[in-house]
Amino acid sequence: MSETTSGSVRWWVRRGADFAPVAFFRRRESGGDIVDERYAGDGWMPDTRGAVDRAERFALDSDLDEISAVDARRVLDMIAARTYTPLLMAGDAVPIPAPPADPVPWEQQGCAVCRAQWERGDRPPLIAEDVPDHSSVHRCSSCGTLWLLTERYATAVTADEVRPVYGDRLDD
Repeated sequence: MSETTSGSVRWWVRRGADFAPVAFFRRRESGGDIVDERYAGDGWMPDTRGAVDRAERFALDSDLDEISAVDARRVLDMIAARTYTPLLMAGDAVPIPAPPADPVPWEQQGCAVCRAQWERGDRPPLIAEDVPDHSSVHRCSSCGTLWLLTERYATAVTADEVRPVYGDRLDD
């Protein structure tokens, strides 16, 4: 797929409940005319229902989000791979994962060093913080375990469990 994400093209996306793209739109200039299109199947088709026009005129009432060229490139890559992941934007309230139904016993989480830090009221080094969700991720400097601290508890987690909220901040 050799789509361009630059120039005078503007991009919109409709996202599902899991924040993954479910519909993709663009507005471009062609011969001095404005052309609104939606991606369907393996190519662009005219936006005959006027979704882009409504998103442009009534942005607060639209279910489309305008996205950057960088995010449009990410969506095009998802379409090419047929693998869709959350496309998070500023202001998204992403729920922190609930503790598992059968939680891992405290003694089996992390190592003795990081468990002792939590028990003393210390914390392993901070990796990332999400203020709206009142949570943070910490990494034990001894064993490398990731810990999710919420308002109620700290628990060992995998990067995949918290990546929807913390994204690339975990890779620092």
